[in-house]
Amino acid sequence: MSAKSNKDVIVYLDQNTRMVKAHTLGGSKQWNVTNDGQYYGLILSPDRAKIIVHKNGKVFVYASDGSGLISSLGEGIANSWSPDEKNILFFIDEITDGHSISGSELYLINSDGSQKWQLTHTLNIFEM
Repeated sequence: MSAKSNKDVIVYLDQNTRMVKAHTLGGSKQWNVTNDGQYYGLILSPDRAKIIVHKNGKVFVYASDGSGLISSLGEGIANSWSPDEKNILFFIDEITDGHSISGSELYLINSDGSQKWQLTHTLNIFEM
């Protein structure tokens, strides 16, 4: 989805502070989505109202309007929103020696963090 009007939200990662920030397409309004830095892996929801962010191996959902944290989803790396925005697809890596990935499984979680389902459970296959 691309921005089309001056009211559309542009969400980005500030390269200096690593804070998630946003502004309207025309730039008439700017705000912070997060209050601190070191975030990565931004994924905007289809309706542009929420954003998945990652920090220290954990997944969070923030309101893109700057009103704050919606949910903390725990460890993992999110891949995408479901079309209805109720769920998030993500994976969790296993690292047994501190360096190499020894396993990885796919999960589906409600975007509010209320319920999580493991979708795969396979040995020797790293689902991501």
